[in-house]
Amino acid sequence: MSKKINKNALYGNKFLNINESELVLDGIKVKNLIEKYNTPSFVFLEKKIEDNIKKIKDCFLSVFPNSQGFYSTKANYLTEIISVVKNQNFGTEIVGLPELNILKKIEFPFDKVIAGGPYLPNDFLTEIIKTQVKYLIIYDMDDIIRVQKIIQNFGGYKQDILIRIQSQKYTGRLGIVLNETNLKNLKDILNICPNLNYKGILAHWGTQLNSFDDYMQNFQLLIENAINIKKKAGLDTSILNIGGGFPNADSFKKKQLLTILEKFKEKLLENSLDSCSIFYEPGRFIVGDTGFALASVIKYDKAHKTAFLDIGNNLIPKFMKSSLRFYNISKIFEAPNKPIDFMGNTPTDQDILVKNYNFTPSIQTGDYILIANVGAYALSWSTRFPYPNPSLILIKSNQINEIHSRNSLNDFSIH
Repeated sequence: MSKKINKNALYGNKFLNINESELVLDGIKVKNLIEKYNTPSFVFLEKKIEDNIKKIKDCFLSVFPNSQGFYSTKANYLTEIISVVKNQNFGTEIVGLPELNILKKIEFPFDKVIAGGPYLPNDFLTEIIKTQVKYLIIYDMDDIIRVQKIIQNFGGYKQDILIRIQSQKYTGRLGIVLNETNLKNLKDILNICPNLNYKGILAHWGTQLNSFDDYMQNFQLLIENAINIKKKAGLDTSILNIGGGFPNADSFKKKQLLTILEKFKEKLLENSLDSCSIFYEPGRFIVGDTGFALASVIKYDKAHKTAFLDIGNNLIPKFMKSSLRFYNISKIFEAPNKPIDFMGNTPTDQDILVKNYNFTPSIQTGDYILIANVGAYALSWSTRFPYPNPSLILIKSNQINEIHSRNSLNDFSIH
Protein backbone atom coordinates (compact mmCIF):
# COMPACT_ATOMS: atom_id res chain seq x y z
CA MET A 1 0.00 0.00 0.00
CA SER A 2 1.45 3.36 -1.00
CA LYS A 3 2.00 5.94 1.72
CA LYS A 4 1.44 9.67 1.63
CA ILE A 5 4.11 12.12 2.57
CA ASN A 6 3.85 15.80 3.39
CA LYS A 7 4.80 17.79 0.30
CA ASN A 8 6.87 20.12 2.48
CA ALA A 9 9.05 17.17 3.44
CA LEU A 10 10.28 17.20 -0.14
CA TYR A 11 10.99 20.93 0.03
CA GLY A 12 8.27 22.06 -2.32
CA ASN A 13 9.72 20.54 -5.50
CA LYS A 14 6.65 19.12 -7.24
CA PHE A 15 8.79 16.87 -9.44
CA LEU A 16 10.30 15.02 -6.44
CA ASN A 17 7.65 12.68 -5.07
CA ILE A 18 6.80 9.41 -3.39
CA ASN A 19 4.94 6.98 -5.63
CA GLU A 20 4.10 3.41 -4.61
CA SER A 21 6.54 3.66 -1.68
CA GLU A 22 9.40 4.75 -3.91
CA LEU A 23 11.14 8.05 -4.56
CA VAL A 24 10.53 9.29 -8.09
CA LEU A 25 11.86 12.19 -10.20
CA ASP A 26 9.31 13.45 -12.72
CA GLY A 27 7.66 10.03 -12.83
CA ILE A 28 10.89 7.99 -13.03
CA LYS A 29 11.77 5.68 -10.13
CA VAL A 30 15.14 6.69 -8.73
CA LYS A 31 16.06 3.06 -8.00
CA ASN A 32 15.59 2.24 -11.70
CA LEU A 33 17.96 5.06 -12.63
CA ILE A 34 20.58 3.70 -10.23
CA GLU A 35 20.20 0.17 -11.60
CA LYS A 36 20.79 1.42 -15.13
CA TYR A 37 23.35 4.22 -14.63
CA ASN A 38 24.98 3.34 -11.30
CA THR A 39 26.44 5.96 -8.93
CA PRO A 40 27.61 8.63 -8.90
CA SER A 41 25.30 10.12 -11.51
CA PHE A 42 23.58 13.45 -12.07
CA VAL A 43 19.93 13.82 -13.06
CA PHE A 44 18.40 17.03 -14.46
CA LEU A 45 14.68 17.71 -14.89
CA GLU A 46 13.73 19.50 -18.09
CA LYS A 47 10.20 20.35 -17.00
CA LYS A 48 11.52 21.96 -13.81
CA ILE A 49 13.88 24.13 -15.86
CA GLU A 50 10.92 25.18 -18.01
CA ASP A 51 8.83 25.92 -14.91
CA ASN A 52 11.57 28.05 -13.37
CA ILE A 53 12.03 30.07 -16.56
CA LYS A 54 8.29 30.66 -16.80
CA LYS A 55 8.09 31.76 -13.16
CA ILE A 56 10.80 34.43 -13.36
CA LYS A 57 9.84 35.53 -16.87
CA ASP A 58 6.18 36.01 -15.90
CA CYS A 59 7.13 38.03 -12.81
CA PHE A 60 9.39 40.42 -14.70
CA LEU A 61 7.06 40.86 -17.67
CA SER A 62 4.10 41.61 -15.41
CA VAL A 63 5.98 44.59 -13.93
CA PHE A 64 8.35 45.47 -16.78
CA PRO A 65 6.81 44.55 -20.17
CA ASN A 66 10.08 45.35 -21.99
CA SER A 67 12.28 43.27 -19.68
CA GLN A 68 14.60 40.56 -21.00
CA GLY A 69 16.11 37.58 -19.21
CA PHE A 70 19.49 36.03 -19.96
CA TYR A 71 20.36 32.62 -18.48
CA SER A 72 23.84 32.69 -16.93
CA THR A 73 25.34 29.66 -18.69
CA LYS A 74 28.30 29.42 -16.30
CA ALA A 75 25.82 27.98 -13.77
CA ASN A 76 25.43 24.88 -15.97
CA TYR A 77 26.90 24.89 -19.47
CA LEU A 78 25.70 21.46 -20.68
CA THR A 79 24.51 21.72 -24.28
CA GLU A 80 21.19 20.03 -23.51
CA ILE A 81 20.46 22.45 -20.65
CA ILE A 82 21.16 25.48 -22.84
CA SER A 83 18.95 23.94 -25.55
CA VAL A 84 16.05 23.92 -23.09
CA VAL A 85 16.68 27.61 -22.44
CA LYS A 86 16.69 28.29 -26.18
CA ASN A 87 13.39 26.44 -26.64
CA GLN A 88 11.83 28.69 -23.98
CA ASN A 89 12.75 31.78 -26.00
CA PHE A 90 14.99 32.99 -23.18
CA GLY A 91 18.36 34.71 -23.61
CA THR A 92 21.80 33.65 -22.39
CA GLU A 93 24.78 35.35 -20.76
CA ILE A 94 28.25 33.95 -21.49
CA VAL A 95 31.73 34.67 -20.14
CA GLY A 96 34.00 32.55 -22.33
CA LEU A 97 34.70 31.05 -25.73
CA PRO A 98 33.62 27.47 -24.85
CA GLU A 99 30.12 28.77 -24.04
CA LEU A 100 30.01 30.77 -27.27
CA ASN A 101 30.96 27.65 -29.24
CA ILE A 102 28.08 25.74 -27.62
CA LEU A 103 25.69 28.51 -28.70
CA LYS A 104 26.99 28.26 -32.26
CA LYS A 105 26.57 24.49 -32.20
CA ILE A 106 22.87 24.67 -31.27
CA GLU A 107 22.22 27.77 -33.42
CA PHE A 108 21.24 29.93 -30.48
CA PRO A 109 20.07 33.36 -31.73
CA PHE A 110 22.87 35.83 -31.00
CA ASP A 111 20.44 38.73 -30.73
CA LYS A 112 19.46 37.15 -27.37
CA VAL A 113 23.00 36.90 -26.01
CA ILE A 114 25.03 38.98 -23.57
CA ALA A 115 28.78 38.35 -23.53
CA GLY A 116 31.58 39.72 -21.42
CA GLY A 117 33.53 39.38 -18.24
CA PRO A 118 36.61 40.60 -16.40
CA TYR A 119 38.77 38.54 -18.75
CA LEU A 120 38.28 39.22 -22.47
CA PRO A 121 41.04 37.37 -24.38
CA ASN A 122 41.40 38.31 -28.02
CA ASP A 123 40.05 35.01 -29.37
CA PHE A 124 36.86 35.36 -27.33
CA LEU A 125 36.45 39.03 -28.19
CA THR A 126 37.02 38.32 -31.88
CA GLU A 127 34.35 35.59 -31.93
CA ILE A 128 31.90 37.88 -30.10
CA ILE A 129 32.34 40.41 -32.88
CA LYS A 130 32.38 37.88 -35.75
CA THR A 131 29.10 36.36 -34.59
CA GLN A 132 27.66 39.80 -33.80
CA VAL A 133 26.61 38.99 -30.25
CA LYS A 134 23.97 41.59 -29.40
CA TYR A 135 25.33 42.95 -26.11
CA LEU A 136 28.89 43.18 -24.83
CA ILE A 137 29.64 43.90 -21.16
CA ILE A 138 32.69 46.08 -20.53
CA TYR A 139 34.50 45.59 -17.20
CA ASP A 140 37.56 47.73 -18.00
CA MET A 141 37.85 51.08 -19.79
CA ASP A 142 40.88 49.85 -21.76
CA ASP A 143 38.74 47.16 -23.40
CA ILE A 144 36.57 49.75 -25.17
CA ILE A 145 39.30 50.76 -27.62
CA ARG A 146 40.28 47.09 -28.11
CA VAL A 147 36.71 46.35 -29.18
CA GLN A 148 36.69 49.29 -31.61
CA LYS A 149 39.91 48.12 -33.28
CA ILE A 150 38.64 44.57 -33.78
CA ILE A 151 35.25 45.71 -35.11
CA GLN A 152 36.99 47.72 -37.81
CA ASN A 153 38.36 44.45 -39.18
CA PHE A 154 34.89 42.90 -39.47
CA GLY A 155 32.78 45.33 -41.44
CA GLY A 156 32.51 48.00 -38.81
CA TYR A 157 28.97 47.31 -37.58
CA LYS A 158 27.59 48.95 -34.40
CA GLN A 159 28.21 46.99 -31.20
CA ASP A 160 25.89 47.63 -28.25
CA ILE A 161 27.81 47.83 -24.98
CA LEU A 162 26.90 47.91 -21.31
CA ILE A 163 29.26 49.10 -18.58
CA ARG A 164 29.73 46.85 -15.55
CA ILE A 165 29.81 49.17 -12.54
CA GLN A 166 31.59 48.22 -9.36
CA SER A 167 29.41 47.48 -6.37
CA GLN A 168 29.95 49.57 -3.25
CA LYS A 169 30.53 46.50 -1.09
CA TYR A 170 33.93 46.16 0.60
CA THR A 171 34.70 42.98 -1.33
CA GLY A 172 33.46 44.30 -4.68
CA ARG A 173 36.32 44.72 -7.16
CA LEU A 174 34.83 43.75 -10.53
CA GLY A 175 33.81 46.50 -12.89
CA ILE A 176 34.38 50.23 -13.26
CA VAL A 177 33.92 52.95 -10.65
CA LEU A 178 32.14 55.73 -12.53
CA ASN A 179 33.70 58.64 -10.69
CA GLU A 180 34.10 62.07 -12.31
CA THR A 181 37.43 61.16 -13.96
CA ASN A 182 36.17 57.89 -15.41
CA LEU A 183 32.94 59.49 -16.64
CA LYS A 184 34.94 62.09 -18.57
CA ASN A 185 37.22 59.34 -19.94
CA LEU A 186 34.18 57.29 -20.97
CA LYS A 187 32.74 60.21 -22.90
CA ASP A 188 36.10 60.94 -24.60
CA ILE A 189 36.74 57.30 -25.49
CA LEU A 190 33.29 56.78 -26.98
CA ASN A 191 33.79 59.90 -29.10
CA ILE A 192 36.70 58.16 -30.86
CA CYS A 193 34.93 54.77 -31.07
CA PRO A 194 32.20 55.29 -33.70
CA ASN A 195 31.29 51.61 -33.85
CA LEU A 196 30.37 51.32 -30.18
CA ASN A 197 26.89 52.16 -29.01
CA TYR A 198 26.51 52.82 -25.27
CA LYS A 199 23.23 51.25 -24.08
CA GLY A 200 23.37 50.93 -20.32
CA ILE A 201 24.90 49.61 -17.13
CA LEU A 202 25.12 46.35 -15.19
CA ALA A 203 25.31 46.03 -11.41
CA HIS A 204 25.61 42.66 -9.67
CA TRP A 205 25.29 42.74 -5.88
CA GLY A 206 26.00 39.13 -4.85
CA THR A 207 24.78 35.54 -4.83
CA GLN A 208 21.58 33.95 -3.49
CA LEU A 209 20.11 37.30 -2.50
CA ASN A 210 16.98 36.82 -0.43
CA SER A 211 16.89 40.15 1.36
CA PHE A 212 14.71 43.04 0.22
CA ASP A 213 17.50 45.46 1.22
CA ASP A 214 20.09 43.69 -0.97
CA TYR A 215 17.97 44.18 -4.07
CA MET A 216 17.18 47.77 -3.16
CA GLN A 217 20.86 48.62 -2.73
CA ASN A 218 21.63 47.16 -6.14
CA PHE A 219 18.74 49.10 -7.72
CA GLN A 220 19.85 52.32 -6.04
CA LEU A 221 23.38 51.82 -7.36
CA LEU A 222 22.02 51.49 -10.91
CA ILE A 223 19.79 54.55 -10.57
CA GLU A 224 22.54 56.78 -9.15
CA ASN A 225 25.00 55.78 -11.87
CA ALA A 226 22.47 56.24 -14.68
CA ILE A 227 21.79 59.77 -13.43
CA ASN A 228 25.53 60.58 -13.20
CA ILE A 229 26.22 59.20 -16.67
CA LYS A 230 23.61 61.54 -18.12
CA LYS A 231 24.69 64.51 -16.04
CA LYS A 232 28.48 64.25 -16.44
CA ALA A 233 28.98 62.29 -19.67
CA GLY A 234 25.85 63.33 -21.57
CA LEU A 235 24.91 59.71 -22.28
CA ASP A 236 21.37 58.36 -22.14
CA THR A 237 20.95 55.01 -20.42
CA SER A 238 18.31 52.79 -22.02
CA ILE A 239 19.15 49.47 -20.30
CA LEU A 240 19.49 48.74 -16.58
CA ASN A 241 20.85 45.23 -16.03
CA ILE A 242 20.31 44.06 -12.46
CA GLY A 243 22.52 40.99 -12.96
CA GLY A 244 21.86 37.71 -11.21
CA GLY A 245 22.25 36.57 -7.62
CA PHE A 246 18.76 35.06 -7.34
CA PRO A 247 18.37 32.04 -5.03
CA ASN A 248 16.83 28.68 -5.96
CA ALA A 249 13.43 29.08 -7.57
CA ASP A 250 11.54 27.11 -4.91
CA SER A 251 12.97 29.22 -2.09
CA PHE A 252 12.02 32.53 -3.73
CA LYS A 253 8.27 33.01 -3.78
CA LYS A 254 6.52 34.82 -6.61
CA LYS A 255 4.92 37.28 -4.23
CA GLN A 256 8.31 38.16 -2.76
CA LEU A 257 9.86 38.77 -6.18
CA LEU A 258 6.90 40.82 -7.38
CA THR A 259 7.07 43.04 -4.27
CA ILE A 260 10.75 43.74 -4.97
CA LEU A 261 10.13 44.52 -8.64
CA GLU A 262 7.18 46.81 -7.89
CA LYS A 263 9.34 48.80 -5.49
CA PHE A 264 12.05 49.09 -8.14
CA LYS A 265 9.46 50.37 -10.60
CA GLU A 266 8.46 53.07 -8.09
CA LYS A 267 12.10 54.13 -7.75
CA LEU A 268 12.50 54.37 -11.52
CA LEU A 269 9.39 56.54 -11.81
CA GLU A 270 10.67 58.84 -9.05
CA ASN A 271 13.92 59.35 -10.98
CA SER A 272 12.39 59.60 -14.50
CA LEU A 273 14.07 56.34 -15.58
CA ASP A 274 10.89 54.37 -16.17
CA SER A 275 11.55 54.21 -19.94
CA CYS A 276 14.61 51.99 -19.34
CA SER A 277 14.48 48.31 -20.30
CA ILE A 278 15.25 45.96 -17.41
CA PHE A 279 17.63 43.04 -17.99
CA TYR A 280 18.29 40.21 -15.53
CA GLU A 281 20.69 37.23 -15.57
CA PRO A 282 19.41 34.27 -13.51
CA GLY A 283 21.58 31.17 -13.30
CA ARG A 284 20.98 29.37 -10.02
CA PHE A 285 17.29 30.33 -10.08
CA ILE A 286 16.79 28.46 -13.35
CA VAL A 287 18.86 25.31 -12.78
CA GLY A 288 19.75 25.07 -9.07
CA ASP A 289 16.84 22.93 -7.89
CA THR A 290 16.57 21.04 -11.20
CA GLY A 291 19.66 18.90 -10.55
CA PHE A 292 20.08 15.81 -8.36
CA ALA A 293 23.09 13.62 -7.60
CA LEU A 294 22.74 9.88 -7.10
CA ALA A 295 25.31 8.48 -4.67
CA SER A 296 26.09 5.39 -2.60
CA VAL A 297 27.23 5.06 1.02
CA ILE A 298 30.63 3.40 0.62
CA LYS A 299 31.23 3.32 4.37
CA TYR A 300 29.32 4.24 7.50
CA ASP A 301 31.43 5.01 10.59
CA LYS A 302 28.95 4.40 13.41
CA ALA A 303 31.31 5.58 16.16
CA HIS A 304 31.78 8.99 14.54
CA LYS A 305 28.32 9.15 12.96
CA THR A 306 29.86 9.74 9.55
CA ALA A 307 28.71 8.51 6.14
CA PHE A 308 31.27 8.38 3.33
CA LEU A 309 29.79 8.70 -0.15
CA ASP A 310 31.15 7.87 -3.59
CA ILE A 311 30.75 11.52 -4.56
CA GLY A 312 32.38 14.52 -2.91
CA ASN A 313 33.96 17.92 -3.47
CA ASN A 314 35.38 16.65 -6.75
CA LEU A 315 31.82 16.89 -8.17
CA ILE A 316 29.88 18.85 -5.54
CA PRO A 317 32.39 21.53 -4.50
CA LYS A 318 31.90 24.02 -1.69
CA PHE A 319 32.32 26.82 -4.24
CA MET A 320 28.86 26.05 -5.59
CA LYS A 321 27.39 27.47 -2.35
CA SER A 322 24.21 25.42 -2.53
CA SER A 323 21.93 24.27 0.25
CA LEU A 324 22.21 20.52 -0.24
CA ARG A 325 19.32 18.21 0.68
CA PHE A 326 19.91 14.50 1.35
CA TYR A 327 17.40 11.64 1.03
CA ASN A 328 17.93 7.98 1.87
CA ILE A 329 16.48 6.29 -1.20
CA SER A 330 16.77 2.89 0.51
CA LYS A 331 14.74 4.01 3.57
CA ILE A 332 12.59 6.81 2.25
CA PHE A 333 9.90 6.60 4.95
CA GLU A 334 12.23 6.46 7.94
CA ALA A 335 12.13 9.66 10.02
CA PRO A 336 15.32 11.73 9.56
CA ASN A 337 16.16 12.46 13.20
CA LYS A 338 19.80 11.42 13.63
CA PRO A 339 22.54 14.05 13.10
CA ILE A 340 25.34 12.67 10.92
CA ASP A 341 28.22 14.04 8.86
CA PHE A 342 28.44 13.37 5.11
CA MET A 343 31.97 13.00 3.75
CA GLY A 344 33.00 12.69 0.12
CA ASN A 345 35.37 10.26 -1.58
CA THR A 346 38.32 12.58 -2.20
CA PRO A 347 41.23 11.57 0.08
CA THR A 348 41.31 14.70 2.22
CA ASP A 349 39.79 15.65 5.56
CA GLN A 350 38.44 18.78 3.85
CA ASP A 351 35.97 16.77 1.76
CA ILE A 352 32.99 17.45 4.01
CA LEU A 353 29.65 17.81 2.26
CA VAL A 354 27.67 18.68 5.38
CA LYS A 355 27.90 18.29 9.17
CA ASN A 356 25.21 17.31 11.69
CA TYR A 357 22.57 16.72 9.06
CA ASN A 358 19.41 15.07 10.41
CA PHE A 359 19.18 11.76 8.60
CA THR A 360 17.79 8.23 8.87
CA PRO A 361 19.06 6.48 12.05
CA SER A 362 19.51 3.08 10.35
CA ILE A 363 21.80 4.37 7.60
CA GLN A 364 24.35 1.78 6.57
CA THR A 365 26.97 0.93 3.97
CA GLY A 366 25.31 0.25 0.62
CA ASP A 367 22.40 2.68 1.05
CA TYR A 368 21.60 4.85 -1.94
CA ILE A 369 21.44 8.62 -1.40
CA LEU A 370 19.77 11.34 -3.44
CA ILE A 371 21.32 14.82 -3.11
CA ALA A 372 19.10 17.70 -4.21
CA ASN A 373 20.02 21.24 -5.36
CA VAL A 374 23.11 20.38 -7.41
CA GLY A 375 21.90 21.81 -10.73
CA ALA A 376 23.92 25.03 -10.53
CA TYR A 377 27.71 25.37 -10.40
CA ALA A 378 28.37 21.76 -9.34
CA LEU A 379 29.70 20.70 -12.73
CA SER A 380 31.08 24.17 -13.50
CA TRP A 381 33.29 24.18 -10.42
CA SER A 382 33.99 20.42 -10.32
CA THR A 383 37.56 19.11 -10.43
CA ARG A 384 36.70 15.45 -11.11
CA PHE A 385 39.97 14.37 -9.42
CA PRO A 386 41.37 11.26 -11.19
CA TYR A 387 38.00 9.51 -10.88
CA PRO A 388 35.71 8.41 -13.72
CA ASN A 389 33.13 10.87 -14.98
CA PRO A 390 29.57 10.52 -13.71
CA SER A 391 26.70 9.68 -16.00
CA LEU A 392 24.56 12.73 -16.80
CA ILE A 393 20.84 12.21 -17.39
CA LEU A 394 18.06 14.55 -18.56
CA ILE A 395 14.43 13.58 -17.82
CA LYS A 396 11.21 14.94 -19.25
CA SER A 397 7.84 13.26 -18.68
CA ASN A 398 9.09 9.66 -18.43
CA GLN A 399 11.58 10.20 -21.26
CA ILE A 400 15.20 9.57 -20.26
CA ASN A 401 18.07 11.07 -22.24
CA GLU A 402 21.60 10.06 -21.25
CA ILE A 403 23.56 13.26 -21.91
CA HIS A 404 26.91 11.75 -21.02
CA SER A 405 27.97 8.17 -20.27
CA ARG A 406 30.41 7.35 -17.52
CA ASN A 407 32.04 5.02 -20.06
CA SER A 408 32.79 7.84 -22.49
CA LEU A 409 36.44 8.57 -23.19
CA ASN A 410 35.63 12.29 -23.31
CA ASP A 411 35.14 14.58 -20.34
CA PHE A 412 31.53 15.80 -20.10
CA SER A 413 32.81 19.36 -20.66
CA ILE A 414 33.38 18.52 -24.32
CA HIS A 415 30.62 15.99 -24.93
